Amino acid sequence: MKTSPNDHRLYHPITLENGLRAVVVENNESTRAAASIVVNAGHFDDPDDTQGLAHFLEHMLFLGTKSFPDSGEYQQFISQHNGTNNAWTGSEHTCFYFDIDSEFFEPALERFSRFFSEPLLAVAHIETERNNVDAEFQMKLKEDSRRIYDAQKETVNPNHPFSKFSVGNLTTLQDRPERSLQQALQQFFQSHYHAKAMTLAVESPYPLTTVQPWIESLFAPVRKPSHPKPVISEPLYRQEDLAIQLSIPPQQSQRKLIITFALPGLDDYYENKPVSYLSYLLGHEGPGSILSVLKKRQWAMALTSGGGVNGSNFKDFNISIALTEVGERYQTEIIELLFSYLRLLKKAGIQELYFNEKQALTEFAFNYKETSKPLDNVNQLAINMQHYPQQDYVYGDYKIESFNPDLLQQFLGYFVPENMRIMEVRKNVTTSKISRWYKTPYHLSDIDQQRLMRWQDVSIHEELRLPLANPFIVADPRLYRGETTDIPIKIYQRPGFNFWFKQDKTFSSPKGQIFVSLESGFTTQSDKHIAMTRLFVELFSESVQEQNYQAELAGIHYQIYAHQGGITLQISGISEKQPLLLDNLLTAICDHSLPLERFKLFKKQLINNWQDIRQGKPVAQLFAVLNGLFKPYSPHALQLATALTNVGFDDFADFCAKLFQQLSVEAFAYGNWPKSDALLIAKSIEKHLEATIKETALVQPDIIDFQDTVPAHIPVPIADNDNACVIYFPMPDKDFTSKAMAIIASQVLAPQFFHQLRTEKQLGYLLGVNYMPMNRYPGIACFVQSPQFSPQAIETEMMAFFENFAKKTQIEGWEKLQQGIINQLDAKDSGPRIRSQRFWHSISNHDYEFNNRLILKREIQQLTQTKVLEFVKTQLTRPSGIQPIILSTVLPGTEPTTPKDKSLVFTNIGTFHQQYPLKN
Repeated sequence: MKTSPNDHRLYHPITLENGLRAVVVENNESTRAAASIVVNAGHFDDPDDTQGLAHFLEHMLFLGTKSFPDSGEYQQFISQHNGTNNAWTGSEHTCFYFDIDSEFFEPALERFSRFFSEPLLAVAHIETERNNVDAEFQMKLKEDSRRIYDAQKETVNPNHPFSKFSVGNLTTLQDRPERSLQQALQQFFQSHYHAKAMTLAVESPYPLTTVQPWIESLFAPVRKPSHPKPVISEPLYRQEDLAIQLSIPPQQSQRKLIITFALPGLDDYYENKPVSYLSYLLGHEGPGSILSVLKKRQWAMALTSGGGVNGSNFKDFNISIALTEVGERYQTEIIELLFSYLRLLKKAGIQELYFNEKQALTEFAFNYKETSKPLDNVNQLAINMQHYPQQDYVYGDYKIESFNPDLLQQFLGYFVPENMRIMEVRKNVTTSKISRWYKTPYHLSDIDQQRLMRWQDVSIHEELRLPLANPFIVADPRLYRGETTDIPIKIYQRPGFNFWFKQDKTFSSPKGQIFVSLESGFTTQSDKHIAMTRLFVELFSESVQEQNYQAELAGIHYQIYAHQGGITLQISGISEKQPLLLDNLLTAICDHSLPLERFKLFKKQLINNWQDIRQGKPVAQLFAVLNGLFKPYSPHALQLATALTNVGFDDFADFCAKLFQQLSVEAFAYGNWPKSDALLIAKSIEKHLEATIKETALVQPDIIDFQDTVPAHIPVPIADNDNACVIYFPMPDKDFTSKAMAIIASQVLAPQFFHQLRTEKQLGYLLGVNYMPMNRYPGIACFVQSPQFSPQAIETEMMAFFENFAKKTQIEGWEKLQQGIINQLDAKDSGPRIRSQRFWHSISNHDYEFNNRLILKREIQQLTQTKVLEFVKTQLTRPSGIQPIILSTVLPGTEPTTPKDKSLVFTNIGTFHQQYPLKN
């Protein structure tokens, strides 16, 4: 089995007597263990009269087995030992996975294995889990991706299984005269959950000699197949399903034009990856590209290519274009431009240059890929095992074997008008149908012959050209070795500018990360200034995109983002040419000449995006309000939209001119550089920003100091069928004792909260307890979203949960849970990206000793279950304890109900801010 030279783990493929294929991964540098199993069965296999059954079975497998019949036992065991678990159901595969502290791997694996050999599928849990599946369906009714998907399913070949309803609801999941729902579950399990259909990947610190006997013993009871799975013979699209246009109005403010070309399934072509060659060129964003021309005409904001649904016998190749308001009127011309570029590709012929570039970049990515977390690794491995032969389980996603111009020419032949579908997603389209499940309005029409002929006979547009050779590709990267320190050191400083550096000595990778934080009090003077800072970031990112796209392709990535005190510029990837890219970006950021037309486009798009928060899940909207309540320098999206609405171009230009007059700069370089090169990076930053660096520009983001004697209720108007409630307990202090208590209390509460309020009381599908700090102040948040219960009922149940928990005299599995959190804090960084981000987080939080994790670990070691139970009892349930912020949904236009207690009620963020002081 071919693995990355940068991967220290050992991979051992084995096959059990029953035919189940497994890979045992040895990772002696981790204290975690993980397992993932993929079954070659998904919603394509649902019976026509019980659609959603595969998804329903995925839910039911968690609810007890013959060996472990308690419905909550598996979840609680995983949670008590610092683990996580989940599952997903796809079109042709279903995946189950977990991770856990390695010392508990064998008993966890035992419980996990029983899912696939002896599930109870008990009648007692069928009704409650039907409600959970229906709640999951109801919760996503407004999601545009689901709505669009539903309309798409109605416009394909109805005999292809893609057309089936994948999620299930109370209508599809019910008893039938000829059989019960339990019998349907049992029949589906017997037909599809067999050893030959399963691939298992496990990773742990244990050697093969230890893990292989576990697997052979635990998974031997998985039965052998009784018959082979039939292949899908129906095509996804019939002739009448092509050369059509589908028009869909979205819930959110988006304008998309998606051009789809129908391709065959790709599994047989994985060694050559013909689609990646075409995507590389059609999705190019450099000069002469399709996107470059569209932007010059003010028709588009962005373009992506190569995505789309896929399965064993089909692949959609999508070219997705984010349109401007003007671009909506020129869809025919935009598609003509696409076919003009395709004509250019055909005329130029299949060129080895682009194949070699793509192959080199993919090979580099494989050779120097960072070590992923055990759970991420086994999830990817288990699905790869369904698609690739054994030698390519790891390498298959990266393998591009040889230049095959005939194959590439064959695939280019699919990109013709008669093999195309068009989807327009925009407001104000005329509709004639409504989809069955998500009630999506849509209109389906044939593309008229005149347009098809126009696109077939298109000429090559003079502005289009193929990309030049990529100068940023590094064929033979140099690795620097030398003296280094265990933590970053400050190698250059002056008033207002600190530059930190650490050379990588652990991962032997030719990569690096550069972070540059530009802080300015000017950016935080008002909501208007904060909104204009966000707009500047969007416009600047777009303005440098074309110039630096080749660097992005070559594995040198950059990101510019706004934070609570200004802007951060981050560069990552191959270290060798990062200083050149940094110089380009700093030159551009100091120039800040931004065109009027793009200002108008991006201002409107940003306002629309902020306003779209009203279309999000109710619980997500409540958390957005909670964040705005506590962080004045991070206003709510609707506040930002209001603040930006009346900003004119002259206002914005004046703001940009003043934005960089006074800056405090904090920078950090980590990775494959010697100290001498790092100093040159520091000098380059100083040279560009010399005149603007001021020590007084440093920003200390404040938060609201809520320490009241009664709770605060925040009713939030939300138009949605679901109700939601969030209860947040803000800790008054930011010392490490408070942080440790909040972290461990949330971990203790979470599994019981889930089991009692979801599994037992069926309060809702989306709920949980999380550790949630506000800046550096810790806090605990609990939340529930429900399609059935009122916000008041949800709040009552949540508070009752805390009161009942406070009666406990001991915490089950305390020592293991405490040790699990300590193990997390002790965990080694899996790669240079993770390590650099950890160091940068410390620098940003002024942890210049880089020992916050160590201090936190010591505090957690000092805690006892008695102290934690006392904290829950005295601080989370008593009038003299921490008073919570309680956010609840209300229907727009509804007067908020007056709480029965003496709680304060705030109907807007501004009033809340006026009531309480700030702290930092």
